[in-house]
Amino acid sequence: MDSTASAPATPVEDNVAGGEQDPWATLAAAAGEEPPSEAAPAAAAESSTNPSTEPIAVSHAEGETFSMPETNAPPPKNEFLTAVTNLGSVITAKAQEVDQQHHVTEKLASVKLATAAKTGEINEKYQVSEKWSNLTRTMSVKVEKVKEDPKTKEATENVKKSLAGASSWVSQKFQAIKTPPSNNGGSN
Repeated sequence: MDSTASAPATPVEDNVAGGEQDPWATLAAAAGEEPPSEAAPAAAAESSTNPSTEPIAVSHAEGETFSMPETNAPPPKNEFLTAVTNLGSVITAKAQEVDQQHHVTEKLASVKLATAAKTGEINEKYQVSEKWSNLTRTMSVKVEKVKEDPKTKEATENVKKSLAGASSWVSQKFQAIKTPPSNNGGSN
């Protein structure tokens, strides 16, 4: 191919008037479409000078419709709450749909029954409930005996006194840190 040969004229080049390119034609050429008629830019310019509260509707080539509001009004205060409520409804509906398709509730109920039956068998075979009850009863009795033992009471009192002294010492140290040093000749 000869590099000096010029390419065929595009719609963009055809719409050049006075040295300026038509932006609508440029966009159309970039999209591989025919350039718009002269009425399209005029209609767009007219709508931008005549603001309204009606949303601008834009049709997609395949027939999809998009809309954009012209105003920058803040969203209503309840919009978030409405969105969350709608989301909850959608999630609930989807969960019910999945449950109906895959019978999740029925499967979980059968697993629960099978687990309960197996647990009952194990409990009956190894007396787990009885042994657990005996263990907790025995531990409660031993804990009460330890609490009543004079040596335990004495040890508890000693620990309380030590903790009180330590608490006082820590409080004094924190107070010393919080208090700015005095300027009395450089001694602390």
